[in-house]
Amino acid sequence: MWLKLTVQIFSFLAMVISLGAAAAIYSTEAQNGITPLWPLPGLVLLDWALVGSIGFISTYLVLRGAKGKWLRAAWIITGTFIPLIILGAFSIGFFVLIAFFLYVISTIILTVQRKPKWLLSFSLLMLGSFINLGLLFIMITLGAPSLGF
Repeated sequence: MWLKLTVQIFSFLAMVISLGAAAAIYSTEAQNGITPLWPLPGLVLLDWALVGSIGFISTYLVLRGAKGKWLRAAWIITGTFIPLIILGAFSIGFFVLIAFFLYVISTIILTVQRKPKWLLSFSLLMLGSFINLGLLFIMITLGAPSLGF
């Protein structure tokens, strides 16, 4: 009972941080008006907001008794925060790190409640990290045509 409530609270807070901070940073940069926000950093902020929302949905579905595929999806989504932390170290990294830790705690609690396969969980975490890193590199490449790519 308490663990389920903890998972719900932590994943909800992580989603609120992801959506709220992404929206706040976007609106602050939009008011600045010095540099264009689209495609970068707009796509990265959109990626962060979507990942935060999908992470909450996946943990919610695991708590509602969905199959194990949603727990695997929760691990993949948790891993997608890692490249955002690294690439946004000097801008959004701190807020992403907080959301990441909240999702890590949530997915660990959900995994412990089932028969844990820690190697699979770690593999899914890294898979999510590599998938989002590839997406972010594609966004950066498309967002910076002056780099000659």
